[in-house]
Amino acid sequence: MQCSSLSSRQKASSRRLEVSRVELLLQVGTFCVAVGALVAGIFGMNLRSYLEEHVFAFWLTTAGIIVGAVVAFFLMYSYLRTRKIL
Repeated sequence: MQCSSLSSRQKASSRRLEVSRVELLLQVGTFCVAVGALVAGIFGMNLRSYLEEHVFAFWLTTAGIIVGAVVAFFLMYSYLRTRKIL
């Protein structure tokens, strides 16, 4: 009976650790998207700049935000893997 109880505790602890890792990944992803939203919000203000005069400025800005968020996510992910947090 004691061995079964210990095994179920270890399984529950392992499951909690796995859920914590997934939660951390979701938080890292959310942070990266939030930074992209901040940049989009700044560019979305009704301010005068040279960007609205260029045809491809919107697409370049959008692509930059997406690429930046993906790169930031993978940099943070690799950092967490090297520190053995994930």
